[in-house]
Amino acid sequence: MKNYQNGNYAMAVKEWTRLAKKGDVKSKRMLGFYYYLIDKSISFDWYREAAEGGDAESQLMVGHYYVSNDFGLNNYSIATKWYKKAADQGNVDALLALAKCYLNGDGVPQNYTEAFRLSKLAADKGDVTGFFSVAVAYKYGTGVEKNYVEALKWFGRGADVGDFSSIYAMAEFYEGGYGVSPNQVIALALYNLACSQKCKEEELARLSALQLKMPMPKIVESQKISQEMFEQKNVVAIAKKYSLGK
Repeated sequence: MKNYQNGNYAMAVKEWTRLAKKGDVKSKRMLGFYYYLIDKSISFDWYREAAEGGDAESQLMVGHYYVSNDFGLNNYSIATKWYKKAADQGNVDALLALAKCYLNGDGVPQNYTEAFRLSKLAADKGDVTGFFSVAVAYKYGTGVEKNYVEALKWFGRGADVGDFSSIYAMAEFYEGGYGVSPNQVIALALYNLACSQKCKEEELARLSALQLKMPMPKIVESQKISQEMFEQKNVVAIAKKYSLGK
C-alpha cells in the first residue's frame, strides 16, 4: 500500500499481484480497485476472486457490477445475492443497497418491512443515509408504522452531522407541525441553514414563501438561530431550545 500512496503504481501492482496469486484477498481487492478506471473487465475479475474469498467490500462491488451497464449484465437477481453476502458481514453500503432492492422489488420480492430492517441496521451503525432512509420510512409508514415523532428524531440525527436533506426535512416538520408544535421561526432557520449548503429551485421557493408570511423581526430572529446552528453544529438541541423559549 505504501508504494501506491507514494505514487509508485507499477511497484504496487506488482506486489499486489504477487500476493494475490498466493491467495491474499485484500491484494485481490486492491487490484480490483486499481483496474476499475483502467479496465473494468480485469477489475471485475479481481473483485470477483476477492468476493469469493469472503471480502465484504469486494462482494459489494461485484453486486454493483451486476447492476451496472459496464458489461450489459443488468442482473439484480445475482446482484442481491452478493449484496446479501456483504450485508451479512455488516457492510453498511451493502445493507443500504439491499434495502433499496427490497424497496423497489429489484431482484427480490418487494418487501417494505425488510427494506426498513436493513436501513435501520445501517442507521444503527451511524450511517447518514441510513438515518435519512429510516426517517423517510417513519414519515410515510413504509415498512413500519407511520410516526412523525420518530421521523423527526431520525432526520435530526442526520441534521446534526450536516446532512442538508435532513435539515430541510426538519424544516418541513417544524413548518407543518409534524411530530412537533409548528414554529415558523425555527422552520425558516432550518430552511436557511439547508439552503446555505445546497438548495433546489423549488426548495428556495418554499423558503421565500414562508418568509413572505413573517414579520421582519421574526425573520431576523430566524437568521440568528440559523447562524447559531451553523456555528455550533448542534441543530436539534438549538431547535428545541428556541421552540421552548430561550
